[in-house]
Amino acid sequence: MTWTVKYKNKQGTFDIGKMIDDFADACASRVSDVLDALTMACLYTVKECREQPSLDASHRHEPHQPNYIDDTGILRGSIGYMIYDHGQLYRQDFSGNGSNEGLVAAQTAASKFPNDIVAVVVAGAYYALMVESRGYNVITKQSGKLGEKFDKYLKIIFGS
Repeated sequence: MTWTVKYKNKQGTFDIGKMIDDFADACASRVSDVLDALTMACLYTVKECREQPSLDASHRHEPHQPNYIDDTGILRGSIGYMIYDHGQLYRQDFSGNGSNEGLVAAQTAASKFPNDIVAVVVAGAYYALMVESRGYNVITKQSGKLGEKFDKYLKIIFGS
């Protein structure tokens, strides 16, 4: 958008339109920085969730907490994130078995906030909550630190 409004006072002539455009550009740049920080926080949270040790089926009859046995890979594959900026998809990361379940769960959650910047980290497999209710960590431990990670990346980006 280009403005052609000029203002003159004792100090000189000011192009108000340029000032408004510069301000809008600076705001857009900061929103982009916040989205990038949110992306990094989500990416590392999901990475930690996916990479936590998974025991194989040979441990089925042995005590194996805090880890669960993921025979099919669906539960781990359903872990991912989506970031929306006012209803528009900004970034997402889902891969492997179960990624469709994760995508659907994240889209459903994000659709409740169409006018905001929203990050959704999910374990989309229908039985994820049941696994956690049995004392195994799927995403709760790592996602509880998402705010700390977001703050960390904001500080890196904004230098404070």
